[in-house]
Amino acid sequence: MKYILDKNVLTNTAKGNLDNRDDLCITEDVLDEAGFNDQEVAKIKKAGVQILKISKKHLEQLAEVMATHGDNLKLIDLCTGKGTADVVMIAYAVSERDNPSTLFTEHFTIVTNDKELIAVASTYNIECVSQIP
Repeated sequence: MKYILDKNVLTNTAKGNLDNRDDLCITEDVLDEAGFNDQEVAKIKKAGVQILKISKKHLEQLAEVMATHGDNLKLIDLCTGKGTADVVMIAYAVSERDNPSTLFTEHFTIVTNDKELIAVASTYNIECVSQIP
């Protein structure tokens, strides 16, 4: 089990208190959306948080998530750039879990305080928690 951190839980307090753990992850999109500077990104990496790279299979799943939830302005608003990482986290978790080419699938839990993200993730049977375990 790994945890994908949403930007709303990766506050200055959390960034300062992250222990070196191999189960904490963040998508590239969260870094982009949060607007972290190079020093903050370096601190996140130094804490051992894995930065997840988005590949073709994730983008294909993202297209499916967007087809279903792209009009949900509580989840994602492309005009303002809000929530763009939310749908990527969902797509990443689903595509890793549903990967038939691997014997051991990876299960991700999303760590977020975003109620709409939690609601939509639950429709994909993705567990969400509100703080870093």
